[in-house]
Order: sequence, then C-alpha cells, then structure tokens
Amino acid sequence: MKINFTKKEYRHLLDMLDISEWIMTAFETEPSKAIKKYDALHQKILAFSKTMDCEDIIKQDKTLGAYYPTYEYEESEHRQYIENYDEDTFWETLSRRLSHKDLLAQIGEKEYEALDTEERFLKLGELESIYEAEFEKNGVKNLKIEKKAKLRSVD
Repeated sequence: MKINFTKKEYRHLLDMLDISEWIMTAFETEPSKAIKKYDALHQKILAFSKTMDCEDIIKQDKTLGAYYPTYEYEESEHRQYIENYDEDTFWETLSRRLSHKDLLAQIGEKEYEALDTEERFLKLGELESIYEAEFEKNGVKNLKIEKKAKLRSVD
C-alpha cells in the first residue's frame, strides 16, 4: 500500500502523532511493550521529515538513530489541543470521582451496588452537575481537604 501526502498534510500528520504520543506516554517512566509497537511506526513516519521539509521541527539523533521533535515544535500551536484535553479531563474526572465518593457516603456501598445502571447514572449525574457548576464558577478556590488526623509535612 502506498499513501501520498502533501507537505502540509504531512505536517498535520506530525501534529496528530505528537498529540497521540503525548496521550500514550506523558506519564510513562519506562515505555511499555504495548507502546513500543506504536513508537516503531511513529519513528518510521518521522524518518520522512527531511523529504517533507520538516527538518526545522524534527531532528535525528545520529547516535541513537531516532527522530525527535524540537523544543520549538513541542511548544507550537498543536499543543493547545493537549492542554485543552488535559484541562477538560481534569475537571471531568474530579467531578466524577467526588460525586462517586459522595454517593457512596450518602447511601452506602451495598445500596450503591444494588442500584441499576440507569438509576446510578442519574444519581451520579445530579451530583456531578453540582460539582461542575461549582468548579465552573470558582475553580478549586472552595476545594479543601478536611482530615481529623494531622496532615504530615511533605518536607
């Protein structure tokens, strides 16, 4: 199979690959086996950077033989998609987890498990709406952790 890209399309493809690579590896300390198969394909595509006039954003490490984005490229416009994704994911996850915690505290684990899927979804949705409205208005300003036990210092 052969796929032809214009230089502009190739640049967009690099943006998409960088975004997906971020999602898969941003919090990895060691690349997993599952990620390695994607990395091989990613490197194969990056290898065309010279041919596609993208040497300003992709550099090859001659020692390792691998291709890497430049710092300037990592700070370019396409990264806004990652920032938006991270921001939205943070608030959605926070609302969902706090709602889950609150519902469990209100009705107990046994009753929670007994709820049918639709009823659980509705109850969680009501609580999530409350958190979403609060976070939309105030961010984390009113969020605090209350603990009866003394919190340890992180020094």
